[in-house]
Amino acid sequence: MKMKAKLLVGLLSLSMLFTGCGGNNSKSNDSSNSNVATNEEEGKKDGVLDINIASEPETIDPQLNTSADGGLMISHLFESLIRWDDDGKGNAVLKPGLAEKWDVSEDGLTWTFKLRDAKWSDGKPITANDFVYAWNRLVDPKTGADYEYMLDMVKGYDDKKLDISAPDDKTFVVNLGVKCPYFEEICAFPAVMPVRKDIVEKNETWTTSPDTLVSSGPYKLEKWEHNQTLTMVKNPEYYDAKSVKAEKLSFHLQDDQNAIYAAYRSGDLDFVNSAPQEEIKKLLDTKELKTLPYVGTYFVCFNTEKKPFDDPKVRKAFSLAIDRNFIVDQVTG
Repeated sequence: MKMKAKLLVGLLSLSMLFTGCGGNNSKSNDSSNSNVATNEEEGKKDGVLDINIASEPETIDPQLNTSADGGLMISHLFESLIRWDDDGKGNAVLKPGLAEKWDVSEDGLTWTFKLRDAKWSDGKPITANDFVYAWNRLVDPKTGADYEYMLDMVKGYDDKKLDISAPDDKTFVVNLGVKCPYFEEICAFPAVMPVRKDIVEKNETWTTSPDTLVSSGPYKLEKWEHNQTLTMVKNPEYYDAKSVKAEKLSFHLQDDQNAIYAAYRSGDLDFVNSAPQEEIKKLLDTKELKTLPYVGTYFVCFNTEKKPFDDPKVRKAFSLAIDRNFIVDQVTG
């Protein structure tokens, strides 16, 4: 039995937290994170933000990731057609990303995106074909992506032959099978962020090294010391690089909450999104800990092929035994 927390669309507003693209400093941009603590002097050490959100991510491949921590890192390295930003009041809003503008047909089924002049971190232009490749890669059964269903509204999804095209390098056309009122949010989701065919197909482990990870977002990978730190630096090729505030993001990969909290208290960490349970009430009382809506779902996975969870009655009993209110009120606080 395993507990998971899966990333959902609304959580990606946290991507604006560290970049500061909305014009505010990172401290005001903590929308959609459930628990946040930030030091007063955050980010003042030579433009470096020392951050802890989780331990080693399972992957930072946009199409393969399913976790919140991986998605947060991906959203700083990559960008999609549309991106989350800050409205100046601390609220998350959708704004043009790699797509400068887009048109929707009267029936709501044909979306035409016009890409801005943007480059990959190695200087090569980002083209509409990069999106065609990434979206097809997401739904390709050979990829084995858990989030392939994110594009189930696109025409041809059932046959795994998406009705998408690139009439030219700057035009990306998507034909939907059904109207989708949240399609703009889908277009800002990590799973549909573009990747380069020549990079991906040349090296299976392309996301693990700065020598092979070519990014499209505000940052690029500088160093990944596995199970220690993942470090990003500003991407000079990013089209809006002048608006990116922090020069460097250093993600400290730890899951020992006591050690994380001690590092935060000593000033070694500028931002943490969790704290030891016994500290929660005090941090809430002092308003140092900020709690905001978190769009996500926690659920229990059962191995239905092994006893006792091969019995649906046992699974139902476990589900009925979970006191959700007690967990929220007494356990997590």
